[in-house]
Amino acid sequence: MSSGSSVPPDRHDSAEIDPLLPKEPSSSSSAQNGATPLIPDSGQALADLELAANDVYEAILENDEEYDEDEHSEDVVWLREQRLLNKGIHWLKRPSVLMISTITFLLAFSISSAEATRQVITLKLACNTLGAENCNKDSAQVLMSNLQLGYTVTSATIMLISSGKIAPLSDLYGRRPFIITVILCFLVGKLLKFYFMYNYTTLQFYSMIASEAISNMGGGLMSLVALCNCYISDVVEPHQRIYALGISFAALFVGLSIGPLVGNFIISLTTKMSPSVNISKQEFIPLKFEIGIFILNLLMTIFILPESRSEKARRKSRSLSRSSSEVNLRVLQQSPWYNRLINQLNFLKPLKLLIIPDDLVKQSNKHKIGRDRFTILVLAFIECIMSTMAVSFGEIFILYGIYNYDWAQNSIGHLLAVSCSSKAVVLILLSPIINHKILQHGLKFKVFKTQLDMVDFSMCLIGLVCETIGFFGYSIAPTSSVFFMFTVLCGFGTLITPAINSSIIKFYPESKTGELFGAMALVKNIFALVIPVFYLTLYKYSVSTLHRPGLVFVVAGTVLLVCTILLITVKRINPLDKEPVLSRSNSFVGLSQEVSTNFSELHRKNSSLHKQRSGSFEGFAR
Repeated sequence: MSSGSSVPPDRHDSAEIDPLLPKEPSSSSSAQNGATPLIPDSGQALADLELAANDVYEAILENDEEYDEDEHSEDVVWLREQRLLNKGIHWLKRPSVLMISTITFLLAFSISSAEATRQVITLKLACNTLGAENCNKDSAQVLMSNLQLGYTVTSATIMLISSGKIAPLSDLYGRRPFIITVILCFLVGKLLKFYFMYNYTTLQFYSMIASEAISNMGGGLMSLVALCNCYISDVVEPHQRIYALGISFAALFVGLSIGPLVGNFIISLTTKMSPSVNISKQEFIPLKFEIGIFILNLLMTIFILPESRSEKARRKSRSLSRSSSEVNLRVLQQSPWYNRLINQLNFLKPLKLLIIPDDLVKQSNKHKIGRDRFTILVLAFIECIMSTMAVSFGEIFILYGIYNYDWAQNSIGHLLAVSCSSKAVVLILLSPIINHKILQHGLKFKVFKTQLDMVDFSMCLIGLVCETIGFFGYSIAPTSSVFFMFTVLCGFGTLITPAINSSIIKFYPESKTGELFGAMALVKNIFALVIPVFYLTLYKYSVSTLHRPGLVFVVAGTVLLVCTILLITVKRINPLDKEPVLSRSNSFVGLSQEVSTNFSELHRKNSSLHKQRSGSFEGFAR
C-alpha cells in the first residue's frame, strides 16, 4: 500500500510547498510499523497550538548562537531546499562550484594562451605604424600605453552601464542566460580583434579599441565574476563560502597560468613542424587556438551548465520586482517628465544597497548600523582597489618587463605562469590551512553569520600586507628572478577577494545576493574608469619624462598601505571576536515583559513534547 494515499490532503499540500519543514507521520506509516500514532487525532489541534507557541517563543529568543534569525526566511528555505535537491541530481546536471569553475577556467585559459603572442604582435604593429626610423623602446611604449588607455576608458564606460543591470536581473531570470551573454560578447570581440591584427600590417588603433568595447558589452570580466559569485552563493552553504569562492578564483588563475605555457608550446611545435611557413603567420596560431576554446566554452555554457537559482526564487524576485515597479510607476507618473527620464536612465540605483538601506538592516545589527555601514564602505573600497589594480598592472607588468629586463615572448609567458600559479596554490592549498587549521582551530577564531569576524579580517590583513611588501619590492627588483619572487609573495593577495565577498554577504538577506554583487561590479567599473587610467598615465610619464618606470609600484604600494590602515581601523571600532546578542527591547519594541514570561512558561511546559515530536518528525523525514 502506498503511504502517500493515506496522507490527508492538507498535510500533503504543505509538504509539497516546503519539503524541508518537518513532516508528521501518516496513519498508514504508523500502521505499517505496528505502532500507534504519536498524538491522537483528537489532540492534534492542541498540539499544533502548542508547537506554534513554541515557534513564537523561539522567534523572540535573542541568542544568535542557538537560533538563526534567517532560518524561517522564504529565500533561505528555498535555497536550502534547492541545495538538498541538488544532491540527488547527476553530477553533470547538478549546479556546483565545479561546473561554474570549469567555465571560468576555460575563459581564463583561452585568453592567457594568446595574451603573450597578442602583446608581441601588437608591439610589432605599433612599430610599423611609427616607422623604422621613429620606432624605439620609449616611443613604442608610449603608443602601447595610449592603446591600453583607450581599451580601459572605452571598456570601463560600457561595463559601467551594463554591469549594474546584469547581476540584479539574474535574480529574476537566472544566472545562466547572462553568463552565456558575457561569453558570447567576448567571443565576438576576440574575432574582430583577430581580424584587424591578421589582415593589416599596421596598428588599427580605433578598430582595436572598438573590438575591445564589443568584448565587454556583456559586462566584461567584472560581471562574469559577479555572476560566478552569485552562482556559488546559490549552491554553497554560508560557512563554506570563503573556500568555494576561492576555488572559483583559483580556477581563473589556474587557467591564466596554464594558458601561456600552452601558447608557447603551440608556437614552438608549429615552428618545428613547418619551418618554411612565414613566422608572422605562425604567430597567429595561439590566437586561433584562443577562439576555438572560446567556442567550446560557449557551447558548454549553453548546453551543459545548469541553472543555479530555483524557479521559486526567480518567480518571487520577478513578482517583487513587478510590485516595486508598479509602486514606483505610480509615484513617477505624478512627477515631471525629466524625473521619469532620469529614473529610466539611472543605472547607478544599485549603489544605494552599499549603505545598507533601513529596510534591509537585520534585526541583530540595528544597534550598530553606523559601524556596519562604515565597514561595508571600507571593504567595498579595498575590493575595488584590488580588482582595478589587477586590471591596471596586468599590462604594466609586461611593459615594465620589456623595458627594464628586455623580456621576450617566453618571459612574458613565464610571468603570467608564475603569477597565476602562485595565486592558484594559495587559494587551493594554503587558504584552507590558514582559514581552518591556523585561524579557527589554532587561534580559536569564530565564524559569524551576521557580521565581519576575525577570520575574515585576518585573511584580508595577510593579503594586504603581502601585496604591500610585494609592490614596494617590484620597484627595487634588480633582475627578472627577483621580480618573480615578489610576484609569488603577491600571490597571497588573492586571499582578500574571497574573504571580502563572503563577509559582505553577511549584512544582507539572501534575496539581495544578485543585486549586491551587481552593485559591487558597478562600483568596480566606476573605479576602473579612474584607477587604471591613473596608473597607466603615471607609468607613461615616469618612462618618457622621469625615466623611472618603478615609480608606479611605489605609488601602488602606498595605496595598499592606506587600505591596510583602513582595515585595522575597522577592527578597532568593531568587536570582531564576538557576535552581538540582542535584547528583547531591541527586537520587539512595545512587547511587555509579562507576555515574554508567559511564552517562556509555555515553552518550559511543552519543551519535552516539542523535542519528542521534532525528533520523530526528523526521523520520519529522513
